[in-house]
Amino acid sequence: MTSPDPRNLLLLQQAGIPAGALDAATGACAETADPAATAGALARWVEAWIARYQTPPRLDPVLLGRLVPVLAGSRFLVRELCARPRLAMHLAATPFYEVAKPRERLLRELRRRVGRVPKDDEAGLLRALRRFKYREFLRLAARDLGGSGPLPDVAAELSLLAEVCVEVALERIAAESAARHGEPAGAAGLPGLGLSVLGMGKLGAGELNFSSDIDLILLYRAEGETAGGPGGRIPNRQFYARVAERLVKALSAATEDGFVFRVDLDLRPEGRAGPIAQSADSAYRYYEAKGRTWERAALLKARAMAGDVELGEELLESLAPFIYRRTLDLQAVEEIRAMKARIDRETAAGWDDLKLGPGGIREAEFVAVALLLLYAGKDARLRERGTLAALDKLLFAGRLSARDRDELAAGWLLLRRAEHRIQTLDERQTHRLPAGDADRRRIALGLGYQGPPEAALATFLAELRARREHVGEMFGDLLGVSGAAPREQDPVLQRALDPARPDAERIQALAERGFFDPASALAELERLARRPDTPFAENPPVALEGQAEELVAEATRTPNPDQAMRHLANFGSALLRPGPWFELLARNPATARLLLELFGTSDFLSKYFVRHPELLDGLIRRDLAVPRKGAELLHTEAAARMAGREADDLEGRLAALRRFKNEEVLRIGLNDVSGALDLEGVMAELTAVADACLRQSLALARSELVERYGEPGGGSRMAVLGLGKLGGAELGYHSDLDLIFLYAHSEGESEGGSRGQIANPEWFARLAQRLLSHLQVPLREGTLYKIDTRLRPSGSQGALVVSLAALAAYHARESALWERQALLRARWVAGDAAVAARAWREVLSPTLFRADLDPEETARAIAAMRARMEAEISGEKEGVRNPKTGYGGLVDLEFAVQYLLLVHGAADPALCSPNTMEAMRRLAAAGLLAEGDAAILADAYRFLRRLELRMQIVHDRETGHLPRTPFDRLTLARRMGYAGARSGDDLLADYERITHGVREAFRRILGIA
Repeated sequence: MTSPDPRNLLLLQQAGIPAGALDAATGACAETADPAATAGALARWVEAWIARYQTPPRLDPVLLGRLVPVLAGSRFLVRELCARPRLAMHLAATPFYEVAKPRERLLRELRRRVGRVPKDDEAGLLRALRRFKYREFLRLAARDLGGSGPLPDVAAELSLLAEVCVEVALERIAAESAARHGEPAGAAGLPGLGLSVLGMGKLGAGELNFSSDIDLILLYRAEGETAGGPGGRIPNRQFYARVAERLVKALSAATEDGFVFRVDLDLRPEGRAGPIAQSADSAYRYYEAKGRTWERAALLKARAMAGDVELGEELLESLAPFIYRRTLDLQAVEEIRAMKARIDRETAAGWDDLKLGPGGIREAEFVAVALLLLYAGKDARLRERGTLAALDKLLFAGRLSARDRDELAAGWLLLRRAEHRIQTLDERQTHRLPAGDADRRRIALGLGYQGPPEAALATFLAELRARREHVGEMFGDLLGVSGAAPREQDPVLQRALDPARPDAERIQALAERGFFDPASALAELERLARRPDTPFAENPPVALEGQAEELVAEATRTPNPDQAMRHLANFGSALLRPGPWFELLARNPATARLLLELFGTSDFLSKYFVRHPELLDGLIRRDLAVPRKGAELLHTEAAARMAGREADDLEGRLAALRRFKNEEVLRIGLNDVSGALDLEGVMAELTAVADACLRQSLALARSELVERYGEPGGGSRMAVLGLGKLGGAELGYHSDLDLIFLYAHSEGESEGGSRGQIANPEWFARLAQRLLSHLQVPLREGTLYKIDTRLRPSGSQGALVVSLAALAAYHARESALWERQALLRARWVAGDAAVAARAWREVLSPTLFRADLDPEETARAIAAMRARMEAEISGEKEGVRNPKTGYGGLVDLEFAVQYLLLVHGAADPALCSPNTMEAMRRLAAAGLLAEGDAAILADAYRFLRRLELRMQIVHDRETGHLPRTPFDRLTLARRMGYAGARSGDDLLADYERITHGVREAFRRILGIA
């Protein structure tokens, strides 16, 4: 142990300090961690005393025994004593030093001081409060540092001091405000004029540190207006807001006299977004509607402590069912863990942080809080604000073992005592061990560790580490009861999501995780963060803790992460209250994964989902998640949608049908992008949805025609045939519907209705027109389908609806080869099935399958037609590829199959199928399609149709050409399942190989050299 600096002793001797007092001072300083520094502090105080009073102070042993520990342990009190030297003499008074002052005595002393300040003297009020606070701080610090005041007692007295300062300041400020504006309505004669102060956190629990903030919530009793005064009448809320603002300033403003207590109002309802003071009713409504687990945890320690205490107690009593749940709330435990995880990320607290670091004060207190949240609802005896008292009650109730209680209490006490010592040094709000060994030794010796300073420090640090390890173990064990595994964390994404980091660093992190335009992705993150109830907010709801990282991670796994983030931001922005929706996703991670995959894959489906977020709930239900529903179920569901509307509500029924279609397309798209539906399943489901919409639209149109004109005469009926992709059950996401309308029995008139009678041909023409209107009229939900009727006889110039007789005459006289090719894909889709069967039997089959067909001439004609389409329609040129009409595209494949059907169908009608894949299977089975060519065409069909669907799913329109830019091609390749940096090039290479194979097969099948 070193001796005091001789220069300081010489200064004391020169100041006239008697030899006996000088020896006592030397001995007292020598017992401290840093005798030289302590002697220097004593010398500075003596100098200040002499400068102020022109005579040396009387250093008796009692004063030195109480003053020297303060000088050794608190630099800020040294500064205070040098500014006001006489303060130290209070330490010589035994009652002042030893007795814990009761509340009434503190109130009386402070009221007397404040009472001497003239009315409206703001500076005088602040000075009186601060000087009283520092006098009491000196007393408490001397008891603490001198070892005569145990930590719980000192913390309780500090809390009482804060309570008294708030009470007296509020009394003074409220009275002055009432003198200007009159008393607020409903507050006459009430303490604090109806303003209640709730103490939260350490203040509520009676556990303040020397440099703690005081957490307050300010509530008033009633709305209304003040009675009026020189300043006029003002609303109650304005009156209380002004009082609250002055109160905060009076306590926390830093002046030449220091400050009283820093005030934190962030625990009030709505946090910083909420009013500084609000009515008790509005606070109750907030907690009832929006209260979260962390607010329940905060209210465990709430105490009505100043002003209208009765009002505060009434509110806390009414909130008891919210704070203390009667059911076992394991989710609260997981949310406690999430709160701690967020603190860890925000602070990156290391071992030196006694509060937030591992095994620190926060973890020890969280153990007690979590157990109270779990069990105090059913057992009111457990309800306790103080940490040590709560641990005792949990022990006696059997919720905590004696060993765990003792370990937690010992760890918490050591951490809090060390925190006291750290904050007493400089009155700084810090929880970190000092970096320098000198201050660390000072703390260790101040905590009572014996031996030389280095040994004392080593013993302190060893015990601190052991205690913290026990606290950390109990914290981890406790949170295991929720059964939730800790989330894996991605440090790169954490950098990207950290708003405290520079933008450049966040952009770099997003780039590392695969975002093509990381600056735009950051803008989307910031857009999401502006909503306080999303997982991206600076302080997200605890239930959403960690979800932001999970959602961004899912976005990075999609084909287009930037698009995924854009749609996620659109989703969050479109919602009035995003919180419940994100909570739904948090509880259903598989659905969240599927939704992000959709956002990163399909632009047009994502836009529809964002417009209709209510579909999220449906996605989670099993029925909407089913990959394959099939035609029968879809027809039943479509009919049920229509039946659920009033018969005369035409627009409502059409809108319901559009919603049905949109929801089903979304279902199919989600199962497509997730891999739950293969190519043929996607096409079959899309076709079944179209069939169901056609049949319901036709039934609706028919009911209108029957009401107006009656049934058509002679029992005549109409059939609707689908051609092209509809006929082949091969629809894509944006396919038009190719339709032909046929009817039998053209003679006669309708039976008559509200608008009379009309001839059968006109009746069916109007029915078809009405059907087309129902399918194509734009509503808020969009159109159902685009319709193409140009494949009817004579194309656009021919009649919309054709009788069977007219159809037969046309094809016997003038039908072209391309029309016969189109009819190969004809399929009944709606209306009278018997009419369709008759049309196939009597007209279509004889037209298609002619015994006199010349195979070579047909091959030349099809090849010529194919060459013209490629030259005139495909638009292919250098770097531009058309998967449908271009070289080796789908048309090559379809024409090859159609050629074989036309040539061999007359001999074997069973070969014919409107579905291309099924027709190829039948042709191969019959030996009419070589095995090698069948394999080439089947693989090519799957590749090209899947490519077409992936191109369609991005946009709300058909897209005919492969993307040309490297970025777009890479994105498409990812959607097709390619991986790696060269995905776009790999896709293009496969495309060239496959289309070359199709073209070669096409030539072989048609016999073209």
